[in-house]
Amino acid sequence: MADPLDSTTHLFFYGTLRAAEIRKKVLGYDVPEPRLLPARLQGFEVRRVSGTFYPMIVASTSDDIVEGLVMTDIDSGDLDRLDSFEGEDYQRIHVLADVAGQPCHVQIYQASSHLVAAERWDFWHWYEHELEQFLSSDFDPGGVRKP
Repeated sequence: MADPLDSTTHLFFYGTLRAAEIRKKVLGYDVPEPRLLPARLQGFEVRRVSGTFYPMIVASTSDDIVEGLVMTDIDSGDLDRLDSFEGEDYQRIHVLADVAGQPCHVQIYQASSHLVAAERWDFWHWYEHELEQFLSSDFDPGGVRKP
């Protein structure tokens, strides 16, 4: 099956970057809807980073599925801003996600092994109840606060 996305310039967002407000603060513009595709990633789960209001993704031994967004056509300037926001505790890795029913090679930000995973993290709960705390406590476009 052909991969409709080029794997080097598309990122799967599973956490805070799913929120338009956060993407705009990090990138400096509203990402056009056609560049944001609903996607799913199997074999992972999203956990809160202990002591913070933001998540990390961890491999799962079950059939867990993470819902997210794939941002397409990321240029080098956007990639630099996204890498800075994620900070030195996160590295991009390649994974296979389901985008519009097609398996697609994308990248995710995976946390360094020294970050501690806490309880499961739910985007919609975070968005409704913890977004403001994240912005006041953890957010910095030049790198999220370390735990």
